Amino acid sequence: MAQRRIPSSAARPSATREWLLFGAAALLPTIGLGALGLRALGNEEAAIRREASLAVASVAQRAASTTNASITTATDALARSTFDDAPSRAPNPKAWLEAAKRAAPDCGAAVVVSPSGNLALPTEQIAVTSTPPDPTCSALVGSLATATPGERSGAKERLLAGCPEARSELGRWLWPSFALESLHDHPDEALAKSLDAWLRSHAATMRPGERAATASEIAQLGGVDEATKKSLASALEGEATTVDGLVRAIHGDAATKAIRAAAGDSVTFRGSGAVGVLRPLSGGWLVGFVVTTDTLADAMATAPARYGASSTVRIEVEGRSRRVEQRPGAEPLRATEWIAEGLGVSASLAKPDSLDAQTSRSVAWLSAVAIVGGLSAIALAVASFIRMRAARRTSELRTSFVAAVSHELRTPIASVRMLAELLEEGRVDEDERAEVHEALAREARRLGETVDRLLGFSRMSADKVVLERANVALATPVRRAIERFRERNPEVSVEESLDESVVADVDAVQVELCVDNLLGNAMKYAPKGGPYGVAVVRDGDEARLSVSDRGPGIARRDQKRIFDAFERVDDRLSKATEGSGIGLSLVAHAARAHGGRAGVESEPGRGATFFVAFPLARALSSHTEVPTERTTRDEPEEPSDSERGRA
Repeated sequence: MAQRRIPSSAARPSATREWLLFGAAALLPTIGLGALGLRALGNEEAAIRREASLAVASVAQRAASTTNASITTATDALARSTFDDAPSRAPNPKAWLEAAKRAAPDCGAAVVVSPSGNLALPTEQIAVTSTPPDPTCSALVGSLATATPGERSGAKERLLAGCPEARSELGRWLWPSFALESLHDHPDEALAKSLDAWLRSHAATMRPGERAATASEIAQLGGVDEATKKSLASALEGEATTVDGLVRAIHGDAATKAIRAAAGDSVTFRGSGAVGVLRPLSGGWLVGFVVTTDTLADAMATAPARYGASSTVRIEVEGRSRRVEQRPGAEPLRATEWIAEGLGVSASLAKPDSLDAQTSRSVAWLSAVAIVGGLSAIALAVASFIRMRAARRTSELRTSFVAAVSHELRTPIASVRMLAELLEEGRVDEDERAEVHEALAREARRLGETVDRLLGFSRMSADKVVLERANVALATPVRRAIERFRERNPEVSVEESLDESVVADVDAVQVELCVDNLLGNAMKYAPKGGPYGVAVVRDGDEARLSVSDRGPGIARRDQKRIFDAFERVDDRLSKATEGSGIGLSLVAHAARAHGGRAGVESEPGRGATFFVAFPLARALSSHTEVPTERTTRDEPEEPSDSERGRA
């Protein structure tokens, strides 16, 4: 039924291969753009990190320089300070401490060291509970000195069970020592947890020597795992006070050596997590200041901007007694400047994720550009691919069209040539001349109709067709076309259902052309689908002309494209039929020229009905061919005889 394309015999690359080639061509620029973008992104990220690293290092250097400058200034001020230390007068450590405070830097603490080398001021007051001591616990503590070994062991157990606040006569805490002794002999998880909790709540009240002894006992503790020992050590060390740091600094190796080597001049020491300057006074006393991790951290917390801290870079103290918490994840961007051994200033980004945020924005932009570029490249490739395939298809269709037209013209031309040669050579008898003339005229008409059909298609494709429209009873030109078809094909049956009352504003010649092509199309592609039916009915505000058959039908996917020029649906039936492939296209052009439409209603195996809808007449009372205005789409051309319906 439908016109069908004859495939080219030339071998072509498969569609999948062509798609892959075009896809590769489209993705190559995108891949190149992505590679350049990734390289640029890496360079940008490196530049951002270098800039941040320089900023962090600059802040660390500034903080260290500020600290050293403060220490130098305070050293000069301490040397110029006046202390009332006449040998004839009693030592006055409190007055000396006040004078030292005026000279001490904001990052340090004023100290007074006794002739024995111990820290005299500032001192730490031992905390005393507000409730009076338990008489029972006091009695147990008092009995320890005179008790026998057995009684002493029982007293320790009772103290351990109910006297966590017990102290010795010298103010030393007893409970942690007894707990450590019991854990060493009899490991007990519950007791270990109780000791950990006690240390966390009481470590601040323990004297430096007492804390040092407890730390030694924890290190030598047996019978418990390493995790428990680390937890106990952390509980003991985490609550150390500022005074503890000063005591450790005074008793450190650097301070001890400097004090022993002092010969009347100021004593300066650096190391062991501290920097100190001490001025000798009469009687072996020393007065000055000490900078520790705690005093420096307090100063930076009080005035962070003075040391270079900002909203983007923060500063922290690095040292033995203060460890900067390391965040999980990537290695932090950090710079450390050491002021002394064990005492330094660390600078890092206040918001470490800010670098990732900056690179994330670049990644987002790069991803967007890559996506847009990739989609654009793919879209261009798809458009180019579709146009290439369309051009190839058009070329193939035109080649098929030329071949079909050549074949269609060859037969009548050969017949005309043969008959003309017979007449020219006088090889036709007189009684056969009329028959030869009739055959010659028939083949000439066939040749002319073919040429006129091609010229008509050319005019319609170029919108140069000339229409002579009139209010016509549509059944009249339809009937004329049917009669001509019957004359040419007497063996084919055609059933008519023509409504004589349907009047349309049409060019009668074009209506006959539509019927000729639709019946010819039915005969080619549904040769066994007769009888064919031709109907003219009124359908709403349209006049509908239809030609139906009982052939194999047309698949829905092919119903739109069969009205395109040169289209022939590909099957064995189409290969066996002759034709130029423009019949249905002529029908569609004629319908559009009248302001109507052409279409098909079909299902595979149930035949097909081709229809053309024309506009109804402007004056419905006129049922005859009344000529109206001459309408043209472009330059007028004289229509051929076959277009006028004349042989």
